Amino acid sequence: DSPGTAWNINTTGATVSLDYLSVTDSTSTVEVTATNSTNVARNTNWLFGKNFSGTVYSGEATGALTSVTIAISVNGAAAAKTAETNGSGAYSLTSIEVSDGDIILVYIDGEARYGSAVTVIENADLTGLDIYQNRVIVRYDYTGASITNANLSTADNGDSDIKYSVSGNNLTLAAGQELFIWSNDTYAPGGNVVTPNLDIRGTLIAGSNTFTISGNFNNQGTFTYDTSTVTFNDSSEMSTISGSTTFYKLTSTTASKTIAFTKGTTQTITNALTLTGTVVSPIIVNDTG
Repeated sequence: DSPGTAWNINTTGATVSLDYLSVTDSTSTVEVTATNSTNVARNTNWLFGKNFSGTVYSGEATGALTSVTIAISVNGAAAAKTAETNGSGAYSLTSIEVSDGDIILVYIDGEARYGSAVTVIENADLTGLDIYQNRVIVRYDYTGASITNANLSTADNGDSDIKYSVSGNNLTLAAGQELFIWSNDTYAPGGNVVTPNLDIRGTLIAGSNTFTISGNFNNQGTFTYDTSTVTFNDSSEMSTISGSTTFYKLTSTTASKTIAFTKGTTQTITNALTLTGTVVSPIIVNDTG
């Protein structure tokens, strides 16, 4: 048929199995799903794409959140689809059209709570795309390389439920949030980072960037310090440093700031340690005991 002239298919009541197709100019009387397939052009009631699923938690893999709406965005576009978590906190977003190297954002949408995960993907189904409340999870599910602030900028679709922003390649998280680097994945920001809390479970390649943290620094992965600066601010928050870490520069010049080091850990500074309070408002340095 000539382009634009549809061929029709009616599968009402039939068992349908569609896999590895390339489809053009078709109208189905009911919705049909073609997995591992290509939507070439002008198809109606055909569902293509990949499936994304995970579990939503109030903590780090604890406290499943039920009946919560989850949205997915591809490359910063408006939400492609939403789904509600079930009684186990699990969600499934099906038939999302993606390509290799796309940037996916999944997030809690329209609720009185926040949480999101950003990743670079291959053109395949992805399970285990979990969300933790009050965390911005960064991960990398594509071949090689690492996720960057530029990727996070692309992912941001402007929804008010997204609690981070990127300006001039510098990342800022909203109050009460934590930047969480997923286990076995690598984050190389390529810009500065301002975050209330930082939790490293994978690898953070710091480069020459500055990391400004008002709350906690938790290193349970790999911190590649390069020529970076880690600075603690905000005297209203106590900062706990967990995990043995090698820093290039470690600083705080915030009067009355409290910094607590976890017992049994060793902090190594290779270039400069600067902790400067005032006579009347010293910086308090102690341990977690």
